[in-house]
Amino acid sequence: MKIATYHRLKGNLVSYIYGMDEWHKNQFWDEICITSMFTYDFNELIKTTRYYSQNLFNYKNIKVGGVSATLMSDEVEALTGIKPHAGTINTADSFLREIAAKEIWASYLRSDHFEPSIDMLPPDYDIFGKNSSYAKILNESYILYTTKGCVNKCSFCAVHILEPDFVQYIPIRPRVEYIATKFGERRGLLLLDNNVTASDQFNRIIDEIKDMGFKSGDKLNNVMKFVDFNQGVDARRLNKSKMKKLSEIAIKPLRIAFDDIKMERLYRNKMILAIDCGIKYLSNYILYNYNDPPEDLYNRMKITIDINQEHDAKIFSFPMKFVPLTAKDRTFIGYHWTKRQLRAIRLILNVTKGIVSHKKDFFEHAFGRDEEEYRRILLMPQDYILNRVMHEKDNSIADWNQAYSKLSDHQKKQFANLISADRLRVIPTSKSKKMNSLLSHYECELTENDKVGNSGKPTEKKNL
Repeated sequence: MKIATYHRLKGNLVSYIYGMDEWHKNQFWDEICITSMFTYDFNELIKTTRYYSQNLFNYKNIKVGGVSATLMSDEVEALTGIKPHAGTINTADSFLREIAAKEIWASYLRSDHFEPSIDMLPPDYDIFGKNSSYAKILNESYILYTTKGCVNKCSFCAVHILEPDFVQYIPIRPRVEYIATKFGERRGLLLLDNNVTASDQFNRIIDEIKDMGFKSGDKLNNVMKFVDFNQGVDARRLNKSKMKKLSEIAIKPLRIAFDDIKMERLYRNKMILAIDCGIKYLSNYILYNYNDPPEDLYNRMKITIDINQEHDAKIFSFPMKFVPLTAKDRTFIGYHWTKRQLRAIRLILNVTKGIVSHKKDFFEHAFGRDEEEYRRILLMPQDYILNRVMHEKDNSIADWNQAYSKLSDHQKKQFANLISADRLRVIPTSKSKKMNSLLSHYECELTENDKVGNSGKPTEKKNL
């Protein structure tokens, strides 16, 4: 969006394309900018770059940048022949210096610390079109930063690589006014700061948000406004003073990360502090599949449910699966996890669109009333997880639980290993009738191709 602003200021035609488009591929372009997001889309990035490279007139005009290109520059260059741009676009040029001298652009581009850059420009909202999948968030939100980078260097996070310099303060007033004037007023501030609470300008940032009409209780067209530090805030840097400042703005929701069970006391105290300061809308990000066992994920979600019950709050949880920074797909399995357990969590979260409800009864039905039931749910046939109510009514789940309960501890471990794949493609058999009784429930996971071999005969069951 900022690149679009830059080129339109120069009088250039800008076209936004999602993926591969034949008509656009066959045209001549002075510049084609391909952005890369998550590294697990790496193969799609290479495919897309090669696709537009087929037009030899455009090959030398292609630029690749973004997250994947920054983290995996050498591989992108080796596979495409194009040297990617790493990091944000901070390089100044004569055009930017020229417009920075004009009063209208001074508030965006003049800085004591940085040369005028594309990254300092306000975003262009017109490039997507009214029917874009981004339409709702674009129509509702000013998408901005009040800071850049992060002072932490967490091993599971790429921010310190992507944005190595921590910028303490970026004024939002000129950008809000620009977007409101050019594209229309928005009721939300969607702020993409990675660690706003680390800024020594924190109070100044919050006061500016208030001055821009985003105080707690402010409305636009009789609808409540909202402020969302979408990347979350650092609980370790939150104190009573900062929490009170946050309560003065239309924060909805306040997102606090809960990435490690060792942070339980800190997380609990900060959530209760937020509630005591009058912040009504809360949520968290919960990292899993990293160094944690599955039980840790359950307990962190359960702690949030307990806080909800004890303080009449509505805290929603957002579990986020860890994938290594340079992974080219999402298949990574943490040391303590299995494919089936990860698949089970994904099935449950797909039903709720990634959100864990604040309601205790819903949580206990989805994830279990205790650790033991949670472990069982993660082992159940996938159809039993997805269609829980139906299989409770037809007693399939009760039968599965009864069969599972008959196994010895050793057999339970053996059983968990047998079904550790994300989906069974053959049903194992055992000399144990108890084990076979339990394994028979997994027939529902087999596709028709699994059930019938190439010869047209049913596939034989695998013997242990």
